[in-house]
Amino acid sequence: MIKKLEVDNFKTLNHFELELTPMTVIVGNNASGKSSILQVISLLCSSAQEDYDAFLFRRNWNVSDLRSKCKNTGSKLALATEFELDVAGVSKNLRWELVLQYQKSTLTLSHEKVVDLNCGRVLMEYTEKNTILHSATGEDVVYPPLSIPSSAMKILIDVKKDRNNFPELVALKSFLINVRSYELLTPEHMRMSSRGSEKNLSISGKNLPGFIKNMSAAQQEDFLEKLKRLLGGQIESVSTETNGKPGWTFVNVEEKYGNHIYKISSRHLSDGMLRLLAFVGISASDNGCLIMLDEIENGINSSYAEDLIDIFKAMSQNEKQLILTTHSVVFLDFVDKDDIIYLYRSEEDGRTIAKKIFELPELIERLEYMYPGEIIYNLDNQRLIDFCMQKIK
Repeated sequence: MIKKLEVDNFKTLNHFELELTPMTVIVGNNASGKSSILQVISLLCSSAQEDYDAFLFRRNWNVSDLRSKCKNTGSKLALATEFELDVAGVSKNLRWELVLQYQKSTLTLSHEKVVDLNCGRVLMEYTEKNTILHSATGEDVVYPPLSIPSSAMKILIDVKKDRNNFPELVALKSFLINVRSYELLTPEHMRMSSRGSEKNLSISGKNLPGFIKNMSAAQQEDFLEKLKRLLGGQIESVSTETNGKPGWTFVNVEEKYGNHIYKISSRHLSDGMLRLLAFVGISASDNGCLIMLDEIENGINSSYAEDLIDIFKAMSQNEKQLILTTHSVVFLDFVDKDDIIYLYRSEEDGRTIAKKIFELPELIERLEYMYPGEIIYNLDNQRLIDFCMQKIK
């Protein structure tokens, strides 16, 4: 899992630090930086799989969209992430550092280093002079100057062939390529038909029918049981239907009221229902090690909050890490206080600051008679910021 994230010069994330738990729930006003956190983690993880240009192209972003507008930022994007990973049955703490150069139309790699925090050993280091991979067998590999349009791990580490020589780097890359970001889930996309079957849901959810179609019988059973728990016994079944020669697939939901069964195609399902199908489907069949979801409450009735948070908690207890954002104080009522991160913008320069607000003595006292979301609801944003900045004693 990711334990700590450090970012400098990405949107409002400037000199930014965030400590993460197995299920981190991020809350804050609009434009406080919640989505930026998911985006920068997506950038980090994608760099182990694709070039920076490809990431920018998929997002329809320009370099100028990423560079911080805060004061005194410079031309480099500095990223550092600390992980706790299983390496051949041994828990290892690794630190991965990247320094990227903002160019006119692209990002370039300036420096990269991976360190084993348990012993301080450098496992890999990329510089403009050379790249060194420090092998577990003692036979280091040195590369001449390289121009790499991504992380060096994308080019130099093979997760199948390098397990013996570079086990820590293989574990790190394996984690990165199994991160799933669903920050752009869109009902309009999930409502569409899709072709074939898909092992993983796409970032926008446009292959939802193929994703559900690919579930095993056991996954389908788990999926339906969770939906019934969320939505009540009226949900009879969820199935897929493929029509036409191209093989376009739709999702069908059957509801039972008395002796009547109503069949509803995904084309006519509500936005909230489509998001619930996606969330529950991810919990039942996604094999990702880190799941990121943005604004989990969108379109979803607050009466489902407790059961949905319970589903997310169960995922986090089953070797999956979750990073969620929300504006809903109702959803926060069912989240453990230690998992809640509050974001606010510095009054001095506009940068984002992350705070575990329920470590503040003033708010700990209120937990004795109020829920976390209730506390936030009864304090306006400025008062919360004042507490964080210790302006209120």
